[in-house]
Amino acid sequence: MRLGVLILLLASSLAFSQNLEQAKKAYQAQNYKTATEILQAVVTKDPQDLEAQFLLGLADMRLEQWDLAVLQFRKVIELDADHLPAYLQLGLIYEKKKDIPRAQEAWKKVLDLAKDEKTKHFAQKHLGNLKP
Repeated sequence: MRLGVLILLLASSLAFSQNLEQAKKAYQAQNYKTATEILQAVVTKDPQDLEAQFLLGLADMRLEQWDLAVLQFRKVIELDADHLPAYLQLGLIYEKKKDIPRAQEAWKKVLDLAKDEKTKHFAQKHLGNLKP
C-alpha cells in the first residue's frame, strides 16, 4: 500500500512539474492566455510555488491585467519578502497606473534589496522620474 501511495505522489509531482514547463513554454511563445490558464492550475494546486506565482504575475502583466499582476506579485512577496524581481515589477505597474506613493515604495525596496549597481541605477532613475 505504501508503495502505491509513493508511486501516486511521484506521478503527481511529475505531472505538476510538466505543467509548469508547459506554462513556461507558452509564456516564451507569447501565448500569455494559455500560460495564465496553466499557471492558475499550478498555483491552485501549490500556492507556495514561488516560481509559478511570479510567472503568473508576468503573464498577467503581458495581458495588461495590472490588478491581477499586482495581486500575484504581492503573493510572491508574502512567500519571499526579499523577492527583488517582484518589487521591480510592482514599481513598473504602479508607475503605469500612476500610483506614485506605491511606485515610490516599490522602487525604494528595490534600492534596499539590489546588490548590483545596474539595478540600483535603474531604480534610482525610476524614482527620480516620479512626479506627484
